[in-house]
Amino acid sequence: MIMNQRIIDHFLLMVFLCLSYDGVRGTKLSKQEDTLELEKQLKVLNKPPIKTIKTKYGDIYDCVDFYKQPAFDHPLLKNHNYHPQDQEKGNWWLFSTESNTPFGFWPREVFDNDFAYFATRVEWGGVVYSLPGILEPPMGSSFFPIENISYDAFCKNMTLLGYRGERLESQLSSFLSDSHLYNVSTIPDLMYYGGPGEK
Repeated sequence: MIMNQRIIDHFLLMVFLCLSYDGVRGTKLSKQEDTLELEKQLKVLNKPPIKTIKTKYGDIYDCVDFYKQPAFDHPLLKNHNYHPQDQEKGNWWLFSTESNTPFGFWPREVFDNDFAYFATRVEWGGVVYSLPGILEPPMGSSFFPIENISYDAFCKNMTLLGYRGERLESQLSSFLSDSHLYNVSTIPDLMYYGGPGEK
C-alpha cells in the first residue's frame, strides 16, 4: 500500500512538472551580432590608458584619464559635474598638491547621509598582496625607510582641506600588519614607507 502511494505521488509530480513547464525562451545571436555586442560592451569597459606601468612581477597597471575612469560609468555618477568647486555640495576630492591635479573623486551620492558632508577622520594607506603560498612582495623601495627622500618611498604635503578650502590641522598615525616585513615612519606632512617583504 505504501509502495503504491509512492508511485502515485511520483506520477502526480511528473504530471505537474510537465504541465507547468513552459520552456526557456531566448534569442540566439548570430556570430556577427554576438561579436558586435561583445565589442560594444568592451568599449564601455575599456578606457584608453594615458600611461601603462608593468612591474617586474608582470603586473600591469593602466593609468586612465581622470575624467574617463570606469567608475564614472556608474549610474549615480552619470551627468555629474566633476569640478572642484562642488566641494560645498558634499563631494570628496583627492588632489596632487604639486600640480593641483585631481586624481580621486567620490560624489556625495555614494556615501551614507551621515558621511555625505563631513568626516571625523581621514585614512589612507598602501597594501601589498600575493596569492596564498607565494612570498609577500616588497613595498615601496623594498627597503625599510630611513627617512630620506632620496632612498625611501614617501608621500609628502599630505594636507586636509575643509569645505571652504582652508587647511585643517592633522596628526599622522600609522598601522602595520607585520613590522618584520614593512615599516612606516611619519613626521608632519610626510610619510615614509617600505620593506623587503618575505624575499
